[in-house]
Amino acid sequence: MPDRKGKFLHPTSRVALAKKELFKYYNVKREDQHKFLINYPGFDFATDAEEISRRLNLNINIYQYVTPDQSQSIMNILQNAIVDGTQQLAPNSCCNANRDKDIHNSYYSLERQHSWYQLLCSYHNTEINDNDQETDKNSNIIPRELLQSKIASNPTEFNILLVTDDCGNSHIMYIADINGLLGIKICPICKVHAIPAHDKYSHVKRKMDAHMKKCKENKQLLLENTHLKLEYDGQIIKRVVLEKYPKPYAPHILQNKSYKYLLANNRVNELKPIKFYITYKFFTLDRKVNKKCGEFSFQHANLEPLCVASTIKTKKEIKTIYFDNRTVNFIDEWLKLLFEEAKQVKIDNKYQDENIPQCFDVPVLGWDSSKFDTSLIFRNLHSNQYVISKYIGSGAHPKQIVVRNTENSVTLKFIDVKSYLAPNMEYDAFIKDIGKVVLNQPVFPEEYLNCDNYQTELDKSEAFPMQSFINQLKNSSISISEYNNYIKMSESFVSRWDYMRHCIEQDTQMMLHPIDNMINFYFEFKVDMLLNTSLAKNSCQVKYSFVYKDFDLQESYNDVITNDDDSIVNQFILTPQYWQMKVNDYNEQDKRQKRDRKHNITIKDYEYFKKLFITHTCHMCQSRFNYKNKPTLDRIDNNIAHTKANVLPCCLYCNKYASNRDKNEARLMIQLRRFALKYGLPMTISDQQVYKLCRRDLTGGISYVAHRENIAGQTKINKFIYERASNTVHSFDLPHVMTHVYSLDFNSLYASVMSSEQHQSIPYTNHRLYMPGYVLERIDNDQQRMRNIIYNEYRFSSDEQLIDKHVQLFIAEIKAHIHDDYINDQIDLPVIWRNLTITTSEQDIGKYTYKQLIDNGMQHDIEERKLTMISSTHGQYMSFSNYYLWLLIDRFHLIIDEIRFVTTFSKHCQFNEFVNIFVNRRCKAIQEGNQSMNQLCKLTLNTSFGYDSLNTEKYQNIKLCNKDNIRQTHLLGTFVSEKQLSDNLYAVQLQPYNCSCSTPLQVAYFTMDNAKYYYLNTYYNFIMQTIDVNKIHYVYGDTDSMCFAVAGNEAAGIHQGLKYVINDQQLYNETYYQFLPRDAESQDVYDEKKINGLTVQSEGSACIALAAKCYYICTDEQPVTNQSQQATKLLIKLKGVNQKQNQNIDFQKSFHTSIDSNAITTVENTSLIQKNGIISRITQNKIGISGVNTKAIVLQNQSCAPYLHGVPASNYVIDNEL
Repeated sequence: MPDRKGKFLHPTSRVALAKKELFKYYNVKREDQHKFLINYPGFDFATDAEEISRRLNLNINIYQYVTPDQSQSIMNILQNAIVDGTQQLAPNSCCNANRDKDIHNSYYSLERQHSWYQLLCSYHNTEINDNDQETDKNSNIIPRELLQSKIASNPTEFNILLVTDDCGNSHIMYIADINGLLGIKICPICKVHAIPAHDKYSHVKRKMDAHMKKCKENKQLLLENTHLKLEYDGQIIKRVVLEKYPKPYAPHILQNKSYKYLLANNRVNELKPIKFYITYKFFTLDRKVNKKCGEFSFQHANLEPLCVASTIKTKKEIKTIYFDNRTVNFIDEWLKLLFEEAKQVKIDNKYQDENIPQCFDVPVLGWDSSKFDTSLIFRNLHSNQYVISKYIGSGAHPKQIVVRNTENSVTLKFIDVKSYLAPNMEYDAFIKDIGKVVLNQPVFPEEYLNCDNYQTELDKSEAFPMQSFINQLKNSSISISEYNNYIKMSESFVSRWDYMRHCIEQDTQMMLHPIDNMINFYFEFKVDMLLNTSLAKNSCQVKYSFVYKDFDLQESYNDVITNDDDSIVNQFILTPQYWQMKVNDYNEQDKRQKRDRKHNITIKDYEYFKKLFITHTCHMCQSRFNYKNKPTLDRIDNNIAHTKANVLPCCLYCNKYASNRDKNEARLMIQLRRFALKYGLPMTISDQQVYKLCRRDLTGGISYVAHRENIAGQTKINKFIYERASNTVHSFDLPHVMTHVYSLDFNSLYASVMSSEQHQSIPYTNHRLYMPGYVLERIDNDQQRMRNIIYNEYRFSSDEQLIDKHVQLFIAEIKAHIHDDYINDQIDLPVIWRNLTITTSEQDIGKYTYKQLIDNGMQHDIEERKLTMISSTHGQYMSFSNYYLWLLIDRFHLIIDEIRFVTTFSKHCQFNEFVNIFVNRRCKAIQEGNQSMNQLCKLTLNTSFGYDSLNTEKYQNIKLCNKDNIRQTHLLGTFVSEKQLSDNLYAVQLQPYNCSCSTPLQVAYFTMDNAKYYYLNTYYNFIMQTIDVNKIHYVYGDTDSMCFAVAGNEAAGIHQGLKYVINDQQLYNETYYQFLPRDAESQDVYDEKKINGLTVQSEGSACIALAAKCYYICTDEQPVTNQSQQATKLLIKLKGVNQKQNQNIDFQKSFHTSIDSNAITTVENTSLIQKNGIISRITQNKIGISGVNTKAIVLQNQSCAPYLHGVPASNYVIDNEL
């Protein structure tokens, strides 16, 4: 404000200093200052806060006073500012950097039910990193010596309070004591954790110091585990808790307590699945809202329950119950009756023998209920009568919830049936294909009814008009024949209420057949479907049921670890120090249990036990002791202490499972381990370094685009070449013009590489890819030995005995590169597929893509972690499985620069029977037209490896809270976010300090790496060896597919395949049938779906592939000229876009517009969203087609060149034809 007349401001006062800085900031001359102040509109934080933070070396934190009725609107404003990319917050502000994903979590308050102060956003200056350098997302690293004149000291915290008056004007006030204002103390490192500023016992400093210590540890952990995040933002870096000893992985047994008990007691014939359950479904009404909720979202309506029906399947009958809103509190009444009916279901599922342990939860299944039905009943479940004892899933989408009735012992487990199916499966396909039921589902116009008209409309007796059946969510309607069938059916009902009841009851009854089929399907392999949470878990258990098919509890597996060379060399020799430690431990155990220790073993018994451990084996499993299998002492009588007469030598593993456990169960665990050791089967990981090794480079399939524009008759075959002398990459066209697009698809690629099926194209280990079992050894201090393992001379052997004795599976962590002389051999499809940190700056991604980001207002100059194709490890340590590494060494001349670790594993091929049987079953089902079996076999094959990779590192705990205790969760160091489920129920996400891994991660690692190996092996050792490489270029690839532009015979059309570009006809004929069907016209399904095989996925005249999972293929000879032809002649892939809801968009034109003018295409996706206990129908505008591809350097000619280490983007050039 201008100085008041007659009032003097001291030159050092805050106002005077502020004016001085203001004039300096805007470069206002002295004579213009008074006029400037009069006309000054106010400071614009959205555009100027970052700049003033940098200039004045300030960390600006803005706080706001919030009342309960204001809180939600403020959060919406902030979220919209972040999500929509508007200028309400500066794009590089700390609010974006540190709090984007958890802006709702910044409730630094003590009482949420009252008014409070909270952090609104922050604008932070650049920081000094540990190497005394300034780090800035928009600039390169600035050396410290150049920084001294720029920043005299560390940034100053500048806290201000934003106040809005009744006229809507905003004012700011300087906060002198931030802790006093908020009533809490905030961690200065992470800026997330908060504790009360004062407590009764004055423990604030101690608590904060403890947390800050943890923050520093997390920061250090982040440096050691680069796979976790790009930068530390205050979140917890979890500590991995692994099994103390490797445990055999038999999930179908060990994760089913009934099966485990029965197997241990030789009563497997009594095993039965959970086959009695309840189904349910809701119909809802729209309560119209029609308001914007953010710049790019529109809320159409809130959904309110209209009626609910359930079908109860018991041993004696199938019964249906129904309630609608004409009954007061009808959901409460439904739940009450549901728990009553569940009593009989529970009884029917029980074993007659009460001693058999089992799960007594009664399954209640709904279709797509995690997004819909379950959310409707949360407000009714939160009462004194019901307790939600288990919650699995996210805050918005619970996959399973377990509800206990406090008045009786009944618990209901609400399950979404879709968790056992492919995500894109529709309800009609579920009933028809899985249920083998003739689909005669009655149609009901649910969307036609709303809260304003339902009473009037349902009271009518005449049929609904045809226009009432339009489904806006799916953008569909019924046909005339379906409507005529409805007319006939509706005549038998007195009112529409009765017809509605019939429809919803039919829906719940029709679900019984497919669910029963799935239960029976899985139980054939001793897998109880309803005990598990997902399709992947069921499939994984089926796979391991084949692995342990020959397991016999009575069999002797004494030859597991006997007198082999390894056992003799590594024989355990007891040392005095180790013995002293064991004696102390035994004495301490007996002391705690108050046992008589007069005759306990002592250090004087050293020589006796040293000899005992050499001459004896484990008294339980008869294994010899070595440094991998150390001995301990097992007490014969558990009531007596560790005396010399009361102990026998024992493995650590055997001792663990024998202590204070059921003898039969202990025997089962020991026998399972011996079986796994004998056949080299997978076990859990107990070594932290091995876990980190597998976890970091556990990467899925590649999704990569090499050439974006491919049109028959126009596009020329394009290639890349690296010039070593000038350190440049050149993109050039060949004179050959493409004639068609040719796309191949692998047959169940992950299942194929798991199968260890022999294939002549595999040159290693007798033409098969072995799978890993348990960890043998981790080597890190013997370079020569590690190199000997990697360059194993027997890797090409076909002698199984030599392979068993001399070849080990391994994962090697290395730095490596492909020699410059051989880069051009693989530059068109680079062969190292690993995650790489990419900065979206012009220097890294090139002018073309960078301009796209700038022109479309998208984020740029930020770090992204991308799975891409490269030709070296870019100076980083990366790990590879043995087959993948052998291919890189033998075929592509990879040079290993450094080796950090080599971890070896046992090997097996026990998944072979599982894959073969399910492939054959699927083929038989296709021949017989049994779509149900075809779908189940396909789903089981394709998802069977996923559960092997399960670990809880990225998982969070869900805690259900009410308003009274939600406050405490915000002050926990583990708080992440909250989701309101009903008026007085919140799902709080908590980040635990620890995580675990109880699965054989190495199996998933090898499956994914072997898939990469086989993909590259097929491309380079089959296609590139037999085809004229100058008449074909790679267009795009996905996990199990590859697409080419082919310059063949112009007159032969689009279905010519590779016929006219074959370079070596003899080799092509010899190898073709190893991969592709012998005769496509014969329709031999066994040949078409063979293991390790390929099928032609699509052929066409054009392919525009802008980025990963963003492409279209024209499957017709002629180009599509109008939008009506798109559905039949275009194969469009758009990740995250519902094409049915956007039929008004000409996607083909949008693809070309993206190339021609770098324009983006926005789409509308309408979906149901649960928020604050209310389900709403929301339409969100989002970018559907952006054309941005940062996995490669996109050039102006639409070719996408790979990142080469040491070659800047400016050195990628386009040449004329060669």
